[in-house]
Amino acid sequence: MSAEIISKEPPALDIKLETVTPERAAVLLKGNTHNRSVNANYVQTLAREMTEGRWKVNGDSIRMNGSTLIDGQHRLTACILSGQSFDTLVLTGLESDVFDTIDNGRKRTAGDVLSITGEKNATTMAAALSVVARYKAGAMRRQWAVSTTEIEGLRQEYIGIRESVDLGVNNRANGMISPSMIAALHYLFAEHDPALATDYCLKLIKGIGLEESDPVFKLRARLIQNATAKAKLPRAEIVALIIKAWNSTRQGVRPKTLRWRTAGNAAEAFPVIE
Repeated sequence: MSAEIISKEPPALDIKLETVTPERAAVLLKGNTHNRSVNANYVQTLAREMTEGRWKVNGDSIRMNGSTLIDGQHRLTACILSGQSFDTLVLTGLESDVFDTIDNGRKRTAGDVLSITGEKNATTMAAALSVVARYKAGAMRRQWAVSTTEIEGLRQEYIGIRESVDLGVNNRANGMISPSMIAALHYLFAEHDPALATDYCLKLIKGIGLEESDPVFKLRARLIQNATAKAKLPRAEIVALIIKAWNSTRQGVRPKTLRWRTAGNAAEAFPVIE
């Protein structure tokens, strides 16, 4: 006995291209009654895309069931936060039970974007560019994501990142520090002293030619300890320690200890590369 196939009339959908103003976004968000929690970091990223003119109409739509918002709360919230209108498709007439079918595909990553353009070591490059961008924006200590549309512009702006990525990938640190972190910091250091940047990073990775009083020796010991510890150092603290050791190396200073104080009366600002 064959199973009976149950069919139903397809929903009456309507789709159009709109310029959504902050005021229009606020109206649409009033229907945001059955949605996931807002990710503030993602909203900030989208708002930056809108403010800096990188927003593109890519076929994704604001999806509605009557006056109920099914998909689009982050884009609409970013519109209000940035104060910028944006063009998007608005799809109405969806049935209310489609929510669990939305966003089930794998999201394209920044590494995917660079790989499509032909970059080798694309994932490492994307991660390195993210660290460089965060440092330059003064955002190492807070959540600050680089978007997939932003990553291509960063690659063109920081053209020397390719050589830094090659150094990181070709000189593995066996879990002590990631190739992308080495690449990012080598690039940032090389802006000040290219020869010393390469020498410093290779000594950090290989541990060759170091005395116990050398700041890079102390840094290696701290990173090796961290690699085997259950509770890992936050990424911002690792970057801060590497920068502090770099600054001491450039100054010819041999500190007794290497640490970054983040609490109490002796709390330090995030170090600046000298």
